Parts: sequence; structure tokens; C-alpha cells
Amino acid sequence: MVLTILLTCYLNGRHHVAKQGNLHIAWEYAQNPADHHRFISLLRVTPSIFNIILTLIEDHPIFVNNSNNAQTPVESQLAVTLYRMGRYGNAASVEEVARIAGCSEGSLLHCYKIPNEPMVILSPGDLWQLHALFATHNSK
Repeated sequence: MVLTILLTCYLNGRHHVAKQGNLHIAWEYAQNPADHHRFISLLRVTPSIFNIILTLIEDHPIFVNNSNNAQTPVESQLAVTLYRMGRYGNAASVEEVARIAGCSEGSLLHCYKIPNEPMVILSPGDLWQLHALFATHNSK
């Protein structure tokens, strides 16, 4: 009996949890300038600023995966991070963000690396450039 317990990953049965997020719709909103306000509502940045941030971080070693499992694309990780950073309270909970992103809570915690280290991967120069972009955007 003890050996069976030690060899079993889960003591209780598990069921499939349906996952179908809607964060991917941000890419549709980015295509049409008339929908950019919807993109901003989801991710709290314009599509152009999103692309600049993506360019600044996409080659960082934190996004390299040396396993047989494919890593979540950097743009998806960034979108989830920006979505979560733009929320507070229950809307920023792991469960709610995972539901919007269409992934499991475990994936959100273990695979999306940006939420745990959002600004560590940007240099001070990059942060200054982002600050200038945000200030320019907000003054329009």
C-alpha cells in the first residue's frame, strides 16, 4: 500500500478542466487602428509599445527552453504579464488570469516567466526608453 502511494502522483482522481481563453483577440485588435482602444483596454499599452517591449525582451536567455516541451511564445507571455499587471484584486488572481489566457494556473505560475521578474530583464537604458515612450504617448 505504501509503495502504491509513493508511485502515484495523484491520490484523488482528476478531471479535465476546459481552457479557452480570449486574450488572443488582442492580436485582432492590433490589426485595425479603430480597435486599438480595445487592445489598450486589455494590455494597457498601444500595439506599437507592445512591439517595442517585445523587441527589447524577446532575445533574453530567460525565454530559452532546453526541454522537449515547446515554450509559450514570448509575445503570449508578455501579453499575459501586461494583462495581469493592469489588473488588481480578484481580476489579477492566478485563476482569473489563467482563465483569460486559456491556460492552467500551473502554467501561469511556472511557464510564464515575466510575471515573476517583469523588469529584471530590461536594462536601465531600456527602462528609460520605455518611460520616454509612455510619456510621449500619454501627452497625446
